[in-house]
Amino acid sequence: MKRIAIWGLVLGAVLAAYVRGYLWGMWDGIGKHAIEEAKICCANLDFYTNGMSPQAREYMKARLYWNSAQHIPAKDFAFERDYGPIDLTVLGTLLAAKDPTASYATYYEEAKAKHLRPRGPNVQPQGMPRPARQP
Repeated sequence: MKRIAIWGLVLGAVLAAYVRGYLWGMWDGIGKHAIEEAKICCANLDFYTNGMSPQAREYMKARLYWNSAQHIPAKDFAFERDYGPIDLTVLGTLLAAKDPTASYATYYEEAKAKHLRPRGPNVQPQGMPRPARQP
């Protein structure tokens, strides 16, 4: 009887640790991939638009706004520039969201209201270092 009680405690502790770790991992990982993708989109839109095709630029904006509006909490990410609305004629049939009936204008407004925080002219940018411009 004593051995069964010990095994019950051990298995209960292991199960509780597994459940706790699973829940912690789920909550801690929310939005991290979306945040990283948004950072990449911002960097591309800030520094590499000269050599970027217009369709790629609109795709980057659509991904940034969709991720920001749908997956990223307001406290976890902010972009400093308003990149403008998405031009659907330039984007064409390229999908930037899982839902083909997505309203990109709505995502743009939601993302802007939730994440746009312009910085002043004398404030250093936070987060990603500025890469060197490509010719």
